[in-house]
Amino acid sequence: MRFRLFMIVFAAGGLVSLTACEQRIVGTSYGQFGETDKSELADSDGGWFGFGKSTSSSSNEHQWTIGLGRFEGAGHRERAEAARKQLAARTGFPDLWVGEEANASLLYAGHYPSPQDKQARRDLDQWQRLRASGKVSLPAAMLVPITPAPGAGDPSDLDLRSAATRGLYTLQIGFYEDAKGKSDAYQKAAEQAATALRKDGFQAYYYHGPNRSMVTIGVFGSEALTSKGDGEVVYSDQVLALQRRFPYNLANGETIRETRAGKTTEQPSFLVRIPGSTK
Repeated sequence: MRFRLFMIVFAAGGLVSLTACEQRIVGTSYGQFGETDKSELADSDGGWFGFGKSTSSSSNEHQWTIGLGRFEGAGHRERAEAARKQLAARTGFPDLWVGEEANASLLYAGHYPSPQDKQARRDLDQWQRLRASGKVSLPAAMLVPITPAPGAGDPSDLDLRSAATRGLYTLQIGFYEDAKGKSDAYQKAAEQAATALRKDGFQAYYYHGPNRSMVTIGVFGSEALTSKGDGEVVYSDQVLALQRRFPYNLANGETIRETRAGKTTEQPSFLVRIPGSTK
């Protein structure tokens, strides 16, 4: 399954502006630590937090990346490139790159086939360790899909509410939210996710709730689930087949681990009622 989705980065105070991003990535990180500090970033295998051993590739099949920062406004491309070069010098990571969207440049690390890819998880862990160490100040470090080409879908058709007259249920495969509640940028993330999935041939939708935006797949009628007498709900073969393609409910692109009866598992995708459905 292929994804070509979006890039959203949040700092402690919400979506990172040009000035804040420049201060956090360039000014704070690279002005504060000199070349002699490189040894402090080395791991036990000799690579800087393991980055020198990354096997990420820019193949067309590798449609996920790690989002590190966003630059907006005049000169955003040049500023993002400056941050990329300095971060590469600091970490030794072999695949730092800059993407663009309207009026913004985005700083990425790596190319991966899926968010479950082992190398992706290793690299993400190293970036998060580096961010937590305070050695390099990054707005965020999170797995995100790569931005799609523009013009892939009618926004009104992608809104889940447009399916209200065609079915009762849809399969929720993820959601996006800003934990600080100070930005609506995750709404755009969900819209771009649905757009990219449509380009890949899936019947995808977004839905903006009061606190988060969801991404769903498919439209199903009452036959999609059967309730047993003991309270158990059984999904139809059609829903189960779709779940095999999209097994998890992802939060900001990452699986959710939950513990029940002493057993820890990753939260699966699940059916939700289509808002305003009448069938």
